[in-house]
Amino acid sequence: MSGLYTWIRTIAGFLILSTFLRELLPDRRFEPFLRNLLGILLILIVLQPVLAAGDLDSWLETRISRWEETWESLEDAEAYAADWEELQAEFWEGEVKSQIKQEIQTIVGEHGLEMLDCDMNVEGENISVQLRVRDTAGREEEAVSDAVQAVQVEIRETFSLNEVTVEVES
Repeated sequence: MSGLYTWIRTIAGFLILSTFLRELLPDRRFEPFLRNLLGILLILIVLQPVLAAGDLDSWLETRISRWEETWESLEDAEAYAADWEELQAEFWEGEVKSQIKQEIQTIVGEHGLEMLDCDMNVEGENISVQLRVRDTAGREEEAVSDAVQAVQVEIRETFSLNEVTVEVES
């Protein structure tokens, strides 16, 4: 009999609390949502003795804990997905840089120069290239300077770069 009394007292307390919560709402447009949530909770409270009698409360707890575990694993998957996207972006940036360096090496070679080093700096859409080259044809200093200028212009135009710096080593 005390179990029945406790159950009725729980329902009455819940109904008083739910009425109090609905009165606290600042805006009536949230009332349907709160009413639905409170209705679901009331159903669970009313069914609590039935669930306990049929050992369904442990079954329900198991289902809820599995649902929570699934939710946590989905959150972990979202974190892994963000890391994966970052790794992909880094990979493709490296691939693009590698392709550009190969094409720059071809351009430098077409002008009778050997590329010793190529540094690329990417800041947003601003890409700058610093090259160290050496003359392989044994030309006069003025001819090498003309070749370097031609390389700078061709690289700038080919890749739409703002800054191309070429340093000549002896």
